Amino acid sequence: MTASLKTQFVELYKKFESPIHIVLYGVLCIFIIFVSYIPKTYTKFSSNIFLRAFFFAAIVLVNNYVTYIHALLLALFVVLFLSFSPGFLESFEDLRIIAKKEYRWYDEQVLGEDPELMETEKVQTQAIGSS
Repeated sequence: MTASLKTQFVELYKKFESPIHIVLYGVLCIFIIFVSYIPKTYTKFSSNIFLRAFFFAAIVLVNNYVTYIHALLLALFVVLFLSFSPGFLESFEDLRIIAKKEYRWYDEQVLGEDPELMETEKVQTQAIGSS
């Protein structure tokens, strides 16, 4: 009588258990080391609640079915991945505050304004739409 597919996978997993764990350790360590090089096109989706729920479920599943050390490494990767995400203040990340100028414009002196200057490193332009 032939063994079921499940028992064949279990036997294959037990045969290659330690090499699979070593490969998973290596892959997770590489992901952790190079998490800052993930492009912003991918990290901008990390503020999505479904992706965060997926990460949480993945950590729980890895903890239950692989080992807790793999789950800790995956949790470390997830925390680092979320920390490099743009978040809600994405529009303000390129701003820098410039020191107050010594000379004030005439309207600033007359109106008593004391504006704080901000300058962006990137200029974003859009085409004018025709009507």
